[in-house]
Amino acid sequence: MTDTLPLGLTFVSSSSCVNSNGNALCPLGNVQPNDHLTVTIRTRVDTFLELDIANRAEVRSGTTDDPTPQNNSAVITNSVNTKFDLAVVGSVAPAPLVAGGSITYSYEVTNFGPL
Repeated sequence: MTDTLPLGLTFVSSSSCVNSNGNALCPLGNVQPNDHLTVTIRTRVDTFLELDIANRAEVRSGTTDDPTPQNNSAVITNSVNTKFDLAVVGSVAPAPLVAGGSITYSYEVTNFGPL
């Protein structure tokens, strides 16, 4: 199987595939009739552009002709979300402030994740 990773995705790891110029090459061996194999590929989203990423994988036999080649590929499309909800809350100590005294400002920043 070959997973042609699109621009914006980088191969990170896989237990059954190797990285070849940004694509995942996954030797499946001899797949018997009615066998089901699961291939897992971990990637990283490298873009901060809001767009759709279409990832395509294709499987081919190296030894026989496939009578139904139209089902030998799959495309999965995901949207990249670049909007995050950040918040900051501040505090000061001591309160009340004293003339000539020290002041400590504290800020707590929270990332509530993508919207």
